[in-house]
Amino acid sequence: METRRNVFGRALALTGALVLGQALRPRAAAAAGPRMILAKAMPQVPLEPQAPAWQQAEPVDIELSPQVVVKPRIYEVTATHVLVRALYDAERLALLLEWSDARRDVGMARGQTFRDAAAVQFPADPTRPLPHFAMGEPGNAVVIYQWKADWELGPAHDVNEEYPGMVVDFYPYAGKAPGAMAEASDYTGPASPPWPAVGAYNPAWWAKNPLADGELKRKTSVEKLTAAGFGSLTHQPPEEQDGVGKAAHTGDRWQVVIAVPRRQAAFALGPGDVLPVNFALWDGANRERGGEKAVGSWSFLGLERALDAPALALPPLVTAAVGGALWALVRRMQVAERRTPQP
Repeated sequence: METRRNVFGRALALTGALVLGQALRPRAAAAAGPRMILAKAMPQVPLEPQAPAWQQAEPVDIELSPQVVVKPRIYEVTATHVLVRALYDAERLALLLEWSDARRDVGMARGQTFRDAAAVQFPADPTRPLPHFAMGEPGNAVVIYQWKADWELGPAHDVNEEYPGMVVDFYPYAGKAPGAMAEASDYTGPASPPWPAVGAYNPAWWAKNPLADGELKRKTSVEKLTAAGFGSLTHQPPEEQDGVGKAAHTGDRWQVVIAVPRRQAAFALGPGDVLPVNFALWDGANRERGGEKAVGSWSFLGLERALDAPALALPPLVTAAVGGALWALVRRMQVAERRTPQP
């Protein structure tokens, strides 16, 4: 009889634990395998990389490798891992990326210098089969948000900062006195001169090159792009540039926040949903740019789902029902044992 009671107790406890665990487990986490990033809900996501709220998010270490699929390939990269945390609020999903980088490369005033950068990528339409992990594929596009160190931390780092001893005569339409160096922003700001002058002194902006868009750089340090295969990277129009970023470089480590809207063109990411994500890093000191980068493979990001009252009530109800059934079974066994003639 004592043995039956022990079995009954263990069965009841195990059943309750299993039911409770499944009910409390977020749908995102349940669907995940390795490298699952769980975004915790916040009243408002922080944009500061060192905000205390980030400590509430579980860090996930993502392995990166050199991009060797297509030319220009790179066979050695500086960053081999990126640590990722995620938070979300009613409007935005925010990612904190951390990685080791001994040098802070934020200026591109020389032709031979390159920026540090980071990017997050996800399918443009998550209901379709998973696209290629690097840049998507024809008919199955990806959305990319790329943070650029020079857009945030080096917009005023121009040629005269790189070569402080240089001398200039005069830049027409820049609003500067003779001998004063004109900045790119003097030709792309709210008080920019007539277009012919911009074309003469800032030809990239005249040609509508988004990388020379001073207004966009003042708005955000994150560029939104799409791609449907190698060589198809496409800048999105100004009205669709909805990413924001904030970075800090301390010691030998970057911390970069990239925040994007939960509502995208083809989907809206809700609590409990899972989204494939991938990451890439560029080290300017290693001359990494374009396709020469450190890149990961697909990981998965899920939005933590808050538990409502019915979900909290379900485990004890199910446990009680199962427990009642087990108790009835044990009682029947006890009655049958009493009625059995003893030898």
